[in-house]
Amino acid sequence: MNEPPFEFLTAASAEMRDYYWKKKDLSSCLRVSREAILFGQDAADDFPDALVEILSLVKRLCYDVASFTWIGWDEPGIHPTESEIQEGLAMARMNLQYAIRLEKGDLPTSRAYWMVGAHLLTSNHAHEAIAEFEEAESYAILAASKPDIKLVQAYLLLAQQAADRSVTSDRLNQFLHAMDQHEETASLTQQVRTAASVIGWDC
Repeated sequence: MNEPPFEFLTAASAEMRDYYWKKKDLSSCLRVSREAILFGQDAADDFPDALVEILSLVKRLCYDVASFTWIGWDEPGIHPTESEIQEGLAMARMNLQYAIRLEKGDLPTSRAYWMVGAHLLTSNHAHEAIAEFEEAESYAILAASKPDIKLVQAYLLLAQQAADRSVTSDRLNQFLHAMDQHEETASLTQQVRTAASVIGWDC
């Protein structure tokens, strides 16, 4: 290999998305991602001057694996197995590690923590999810992104409700209703409601 594998990793990302969105073939999607992630990690050692750029592409692949295996989307035609869900959680954690290592900034770090929390929430680890969502909230506040702040706060309420019912359904519904009243957050509430239905809560 004479030059950094930017083209290969970019093509792998596009192929993954095609398998997921168009073909609804999660198994093939993950097969492509595994090869590309390992290839990219090895290449980063071979091209130290391009390490950040290579690992940034690897990070994107990790995030996509985490997202594509998250059952909280309830994506039509996508039915991850238990092992695929666990793989997604591992990739969510790796994405977070890269966000921190590569100093991607407050908003990507917030979203990386959210992704870990989202997987924990739908895997019946609500108490652990709370800690991840709290980290996500702190970074969203640093990023001054109101939509991200409100979205994470909604998931935090959902996780607290699932963990010990310290948050009532009425309180979560009121929070989502308030989000519905603002254009920049209204489109996010259905995402929370879908995730809530997946874990067996109505809101």
